[in-house]
Amino acid sequence: MGSGDIDLVGRLAEFMTRLRHAVHRLAQSRTAGEWSAELRHQVQALTQTPADLIWQQTQLDRELERLSERSDPDITLSLAEVRSALIDRLGGRPTRANFRTGTLTVCSLVPMRSVPHRVVVLLGMDDQSFLARLSSMATMP
Repeated sequence: MGSGDIDLVGRLAEFMTRLRHAVHRLAQSRTAGEWSAELRHQVQALTQTPADLIWQQTQLDRELERLSERSDPDITLSLAEVRSALIDRLGGRPTRANFRTGTLTVCSLVPMRSVPHRVVVLLGMDDQSFLARLSSMATMP
């Protein structure tokens, strides 16, 4: 290890400590309001949101607040139950895009299946994944 790597090793050690703490804290059952506060705290401890993506933090805060408001304050929930309640709300969502504007369009494959394009570029997808995705899209109504 060179002297230039000390900073990186320190950052990794700090992250691992925070991650271990988060795993320990998230293993405990708690009420929805307590989950909301704990998840906010752990996300802030483990991530740094750039200014241009602060909307994601706002969306998370809004969804955690909804979880608190919709749940009985006397019922304790496990992490699996909270994950189940939030998974659909925090997952990616297809949006209405302005196609054919001459600019670059970044999106999932689903909204693109019926839009004609001269060039389609797939980044980060191997041929087996592409063929599996293509065959599943072909069976969609």
